[in-house]
Amino acid sequence: RALAKKPVMTHVYGATLRGTASFVEYSMDKEILPELGKTWLDPVLSYKHSVYIAKKLFQGVAATVPAADAAMRWLRGVAGQMPSGKRMQWRTPTGFLVQHDYQTFEDTRVRLNSCGVTQILVRDWTDGTDPVQMRNSISPNFVHALDASHLTLVALAMQRQGLDMVGIHDSFGTHACDVDAM
Repeated sequence: RALAKKPVMTHVYGATLRGTASFVEYSMDKEILPELGKTWLDPVLSYKHSVYIAKKLFQGVAATVPAADAAMRWLRGVAGQMPSGKRMQWRTPTGFLVQHDYQTFEDTRVRLNSCGVTQILVRDWTDGTDPVQMRNSISPNFVHALDASHLTLVALAMQRQGLDMVGIHDSFGTHACDVDAM
């Protein structure tokens, strides 16, 4: 469970195989195996085995929640087809305009000697977009936009009814006597 929870929760948010494999390797190396009094049979192959485990976790998620996995893949496919320099945008159910735009840039290091500063970084934005960032971030940005709309709609409905509400990230709460109304 400890090994699977984070990859399962983040897969449909666009977690990458590489990032998940690194998490698996770290968790196995620093937490899971030491608790069992074990080590990797071959530490040189630990990352390769972690990639295998990550693939199996992703396959399990896809089999368990196929609609969420299919939606993530569809969103990533659409983002991957966007021409460079073209932002994606959509309106949430509350009318908020979301602009999904990960611009490319070129960094230039400038050396100077002034007030103890010896080097600065100058970032020049280009007209293009980063296709990897666009694909990898579309799922979480889409889900967060829907979560924000849901929170807004619930808060407005609670306000119209004169009821108290608290929101923490994507969880809502109210007084026990107002749960049914919420």
